[in-house]
Amino acid sequence: MDTPCEPLALETEERAKQLRTLLVVDDDAGPRQALFFLFKNDYQVLLAENGLKALDLVKSHAVDAAILDLRMPIMSGSEVLNQLKKLDPAIEVIILTPTKRSKQRAKLSVSAPVIT
Repeated sequence: MDTPCEPLALETEERAKQLRTLLVVDDDAGPRQALFFLFKNDYQVLLAENGLKALDLVKSHAVDAAILDLRMPIMSGSEVLNQLKKLDPAIEVIILTPTKRSKQRAKLSVSAPVIT
């Protein structure tokens, strides 16, 4: 026999269905958690600590936008960007990096606008 859901649980579940999904990918837990808290009220936020986990999440969830760290081990942000666009060209992507403007910008080989 099914147990009735509490109204608050239903409300939260319904709200999650209405929110767009944001994927945050960063190998550093600090920025990853900060971005989660920044966007949790406006998006359903998925977190990944590396590019491989991010790609797995995109294969199992409809993702509207992603925030990527450019410099990560295993798979760089630019590699993740290219793979995300292959999986779903409609995903909007923002790439963050703590370094000064450098040659990294030139390494982004996807035809997408770059804001500096």
